[in-house]
Amino acid sequence: MSGGNVGFTAKRPVAPSRPGDEGGFTLIEVVVAGVVMMTVLIPCAMLLSSSAKVLTITQAKIVAANLASGILDEDRAVADAKTWSGTPTAPVVPAPSSTTVNGVAFSVSQATGWCTLSSGAWASYAPAPSTPLAYGILVTVTWMHDAHSVTAGATLTTPTSVVAAGTGNSGGAPTSGTCPL
Repeated sequence: MSGGNVGFTAKRPVAPSRPGDEGGFTLIEVVVAGVVMMTVLIPCAMLLSSSAKVLTITQAKIVAANLASGILDEDRAVADAKTWSGTPTAPVVPAPSSTTVNGVAFSVSQATGWCTLSSGAWASYAPAPSTPLAYGILVTVTWMHDAHSVTAGATLTTPTSVVAAGTGNSGGAPTSGTCPL
C-alpha cells in the first residue's frame, strides 16, 4: 500500500457567518462584566477612603502629641527656682496658645494644680498645701471641633528654695507617676 494518507487530518466545517456579524460581545456580557468589576472596585475604593481617614487622624494625633510635649518642655524649662512666685507660691508657666498645622486647627488648654503625697502616691490637692511637694501641669490638645484630643501631663518638683527639704515629706516622693489633676 503505497501512497497512503499518512498525516491527513480532516478539517472541521466552519459555521457560515451572518452578514454584518463582527464577532463582538453581546450587551448582556458587557453588563455582567461591568457588575463584576464594580463588585471588586467599590470595596477597594471604600478601603482606600477609610485608610486615608485613619492616616489623617493619626497624623493629627502625632502633631497634637508633639504640641503637648513641646508645651510641657517649655513649662519645665521656666519652672525653675527663679520663676516660682505669688501666694501661694507657684511656678509661672506660659499660657498655651492655639495653632494651625497643615490646615488643621489645634486648640490647646492647660490645667495646673498642687500635688501632694497620699499613702505614697500622688494626689490632687485643690488649695496649695502648706508643704507642697509638686506642681502638676496637664496639657490637652483638641482638634476637629473637639472630636479628638491628646492629653499629656508633667509633675514639676517644688524647688527646695520654695519648700524646705523634708518638711511634711515623711513618706518621701513617689518614684514614678504624675500628679492626677
